[in-house]
Amino acid sequence: SSDLMAGRGDVYNGLFYSFYGNTISYIDCKVDITPIPLCSDSLCSHKDESCPAYFPDLGKRLLLINSFESEKNSKYPIIYVSCCYGNDNRIIRFNTKTNKKNILVKNVPNFIQSIWVYNNLLFYTTFDGDNQLNIKAINMDDLRAYELKNDEKLRYYIGGIDQEHIYFTDYDGNIYRSPHDLSSKEQIGRSVTCGKVYISNDKIFFFSNIHIGTTVKETDFLACDLYSVEKNNIHDTPTLDR
Repeated sequence: SSDLMAGRGDVYNGLFYSFYGNTISYIDCKVDITPIPLCSDSLCSHKDESCPAYFPDLGKRLLLINSFESEKNSKYPIIYVSCCYGNDNRIIRFNTKTNKKNILVKNVPNFIQSIWVYNNLLFYTTFDGDNQLNIKAINMDDLRAYELKNDEKLRYYIGGIDQEHIYFTDYDGNIYRSPHDLSSKEQIGRSVTCGKVYISNDKIFFFSNIHIGTTVKETDFLACDLYSVEKNNIHDTPTLDR
């Protein structure tokens, strides 16, 4: 399995899933662009909690389809959703085959900013006062909760997960990695301000070296270079990727 990141919508089995109002719908772009409610009950209004595909929201809502789980679920999508019940922000696992919802995370006071799934682990970020953006995790087998210590009150942005670590940056572009239980943090490099880190195969990719890329009509446009370093040799000199 590989890491999966939530967004405003997701594609599975040739269909694009997203929210239409507060209800998960899908579009088959080969047929029509009209959203079709995921709920198949023709008598359902799809406008309240009586609809299994209804998820209320007041802020940033995210959706992720776990294709690995879905394939084992007779290709019925397994969907992870962030939603908001009043001041109760939640992350819910929705099995579209059974219409069953499992609440994985609840009672979060602020909006969920990102969701990642890696095997049986769910990682997410949320603001918790003092403007810091914290990384938290749930073991979905037993609902054990983990949280990265953030005494520095930094804003963390997840970039990827592999079999041993989660990789992330802070607002200033410092690159870190932590074990899956978030018990420690190791700085392994530096990117540009607000820069993210990307994981592909055995490499860590990041941007650095901001410079003037081109000038048009006396206006300078900045650019930066893409670098990489082997995950097993993080202290080696990064390689400039062309």
